[in-house]
Amino acid sequence: MRIFKFGGASIKDAPSLQNMQQIIKQFGQGQPLLVVVSAMGKTTNALEGILEAFWEGDAYQIQVEELYLFHKKIADALFWDKKHPVFADLVTYFEALPKILVRTPKTNFNELYDQIVSFGELISSMIVAHSLHNEGLPILWQDARKIIKTDNNWREGHCRLGSHTN
Repeated sequence: MRIFKFGGASIKDAPSLQNMQQIIKQFGQGQPLLVVVSAMGKTTNALEGILEAFWEGDAYQIQVEELYLFHKKIADALFWDKKHPVFADLVTYFEALPKILVRTPKTNFNELYDQIVSFGELISSMIVAHSLHNEGLPILWQDARKIIKTDNNWREGHCRLGSHTN
């Protein structure tokens, strides 16, 4: 098995994602691949800004909308069919983001940080999976939260071996 890791700068826009697709096509022929992606571009910074604004009691909704539009622009460039499931998935993630903010008690910043910032990788991996599938590549998207379990050391979690609890 070959493992590929693409950082945020290497998947920052539609042309970058198309380049990633070509790399995967070139090196993945006839063998299983594991593709790991970071959040796209400066998404992590944007999510940190959203969290900081929420934590300080400031408005953050415009920042959420801007981040949604950033990702939608990438999806628009990759998927000509505007009914493609990627668009519904984007809406689902961006509707869930503010809900997590308001439903989580403001008692542990680091716990909330881990929940919010991880959205960047979830969103980018979802877009990447849809784009690879669109290119005819066999793909199985996996939610890392279901596979990798950590302890409750927020922002410095350690993998738990032999356990499937948080």
